[in-house]
Amino acid sequence: MWRKWVVALLVAMFALSLVGCSSQSTNKTSESSGGGQTAATEPGKPQAGAPKDDKNLKIGVVVNGQGNFFNTGIYQETIRLIKEKGGTPLALDSLGQREKMLSDIETLIQNNVDAIIVLLGDPTFLEPALKKAKEKNIPWISVASGFNPLVDLEIDSNDWAMGAKVAAYLAARLGGKGKIVEIYGDLIMPTRARAEALRAVLKEYPEIQIVERHSYAWPGFLDDCRKWMETVLQKYPNPGDIQAVFAAFDGAGMGAVQAIEAAGRKDIFVVGIDGDPLAYDNMRKKGAFAATSAHDMKGMAEKAVEWAFKMAKGEKPPVKMMFIDSPLITQENVPPAQ
Repeated sequence: MWRKWVVALLVAMFALSLVGCSSQSTNKTSESSGGGQTAATEPGKPQAGAPKDDKNLKIGVVVNGQGNFFNTGIYQETIRLIKEKGGTPLALDSLGQREKMLSDIETLIQNNVDAIIVLLGDPTFLEPALKKAKEKNIPWISVASGFNPLVDLEIDSNDWAMGAKVAAYLAARLGGKGKIVEIYGDLIMPTRARAEALRAVLKEYPEIQIVERHSYAWPGFLDDCRKWMETVLQKYPNPGDIQAVFAAFDGAGMGAVQAIEAAGRKDIFVVGIDGDPLAYDNMRKKGAFAATSAHDMKGMAEKAVEWAFKMAKGEKPPVKMMFIDSPLITQENVPPAQ
């Protein structure tokens, strides 16, 4: 009997020694992975581990073009804020060319930036680059550009609300009846949303008719819209033929203003969207520009840079879309000149 107990004891001791060896081996493997040796990671994705410092972050910035005040302003403000936080901006201007923007973003991805801020770029057209950014685990912040399921964070003015504000102003000023012309653009979400908002408002005002529409040129929108409006005024020469212009953005509206004022047509007013300083100047002089809905450009840039840094360090935003408020500005409440 005692021999059976001795054998059982020896078997138990042997089993315990195997468990101890296995545990030691596991600990050594774990220590190896955390001690500087290369651990297996998914190709193209950064190895998790050491926390990133703001001063070591490279933030890619790409803008659709600098053809108007908003594009230029938010591009430069975004670069300034990245530098202010201690990061390094890798900034590219796509000169109004969608194909170049796609190529520019792929260049940023190849340069292994820690996050990408895309200013006024159509994420649907840019989806091939979006997919490459996802593969390399690079956060993508879309600003004034619209939504795509692959975008990590969209930061925008609410362009539907902006369009509705100026459209409602237009309808009220016309007293619910009149003829208008529209300057529109289909290439990016903000201008599409504003046009949709105009139509939503006008459904309630069936006696307001859009008699002419024009898709603005980019770049070169100012001369393009001025020349188009000159043609429209020749076609509708009498007071009351046209009473208002709805412009997708203030710069295009200013082209119409130049033609209207040169022709002495004080019976026509213009509304737009952006809060362009040129529109403000005209409004202060009680010119043809009557109202705009103004972006909080600095607020949008601040939010984009804040979250680019946070997401580069692994933090996830609480929502995928953040909207920044944009007030209605008229000749009655236009800000004073700086």
